[in-house]
Amino acid sequence: NWGNLCMEQAKAVEDAKERGHFLALAGAKYERATQENPHDAASWFNWGNLCMEQAKAVEDAKEHGHFLALASAKYERATQEDPHHAASWFSWGLLCEELANTVEGTKERKHFLESANSKYGRATQENPHNVASWFIWGLLCREQATAAETAEEHKSFLVLAGDKFERATQEDPHNAASWFAWGILCREQATAAETAEERKKFLVLAGDKFERATQENPHDTTSWLSWGDVCREQAVAAESAEERKSFFALADAKFERATQEDSHHATSWFTWGTLYREQAIATESAEERKKFFALADAKFERATQEDPHDTNSWFTWGVLCKEQAIAAESAEERKKFFALAETKFERATQEDPHDAASWFSWGALCREQAIAAESAE
Repeated sequence: NWGNLCMEQAKAVEDAKERGHFLALAGAKYERATQENPHDAASWFNWGNLCMEQAKAVEDAKEHGHFLALASAKYERATQEDPHHAASWFSWGLLCEELANTVEGTKERKHFLESANSKYGRATQENPHNVASWFIWGLLCREQATAAETAEEHKSFLVLAGDKFERATQEDPHNAASWFAWGILCREQATAAETAEERKKFLVLAGDKFERATQENPHDTTSWLSWGDVCREQAVAAESAEERKSFFALADAKFERATQEDSHHATSWFTWGTLYREQAIATESAEERKKFFALADAKFERATQEDPHDTNSWFTWGVLCKEQAIAAESAEERKKFFALAETKFERATQEDPHDAASWFSWGALCREQAIAAESAE
């Protein structure tokens, strides 16, 4: 208990030196606790948690690795003293994931991810009703899918992740994070799908999960944004103009809600702008195209106001201005939009001087301006 008190004191102070002092005191108390009762799993578990905190508090990579190794030894001892201590297995799994992120070799990283997998498996065996264990295990499987070397292995891990997120939502149907993560997974499965039919199925599933996430947490901007993105993808994949229009309208409503929940969320404004740009491209009506271009323009402007250093927003806004120039009805209007596009591409290269796409597009724009020029000079 004295160790726990020192841990709480460490968390309550802002000064790094003072925090380190309390963490060291906690370590001494936990060590004494294990000397007095070496078979108490809780003491070893708490000591492991302390070592994890100490690892986070240091910047030196070698020292960081030292504390992670200590934490691993404590969690291992905790599970030896009480093989049914679910929290120790779970925390040991988190540690293995942390170790996976500290190594550079693919083989070593894979080893730690597999170790984490086995620890989460054991944690859920010892406490099958712990939502966090199922949720984090699902995130791990998603990470393993990303690191998979073959398409078959990738698909297999995505399926495993889906099973974990499903179980998490069964244990707590009101856990918005689990529904959201499951939605993200379904989108990834849609991307990995080999047929249009399979892709459509996973997009529908993703939409269902994001909808549920917004029901459980109606103020989460990211859930509304992700749901809007799914609707966008469904619009692009739609087989009829009517269906496309319907999905575009649904996406529009989701992006609007995302910006209502967080009016400073630059990504939502940017994605909303992208939606209007896609609608402008999809329509055959010149009048409607002009309307969508104007709406997209306003959203990209807002995106750059909320995050003035986002290269992609400036770049895409430049592309939009160039498209408006091409669609312009008069030479004067074309010239105006060409000039606007140039300022956007210039700003994109200022924000990221190494962004090749921005430099290339700026060059292509200058070429088109040369072609459209009224004089040889």
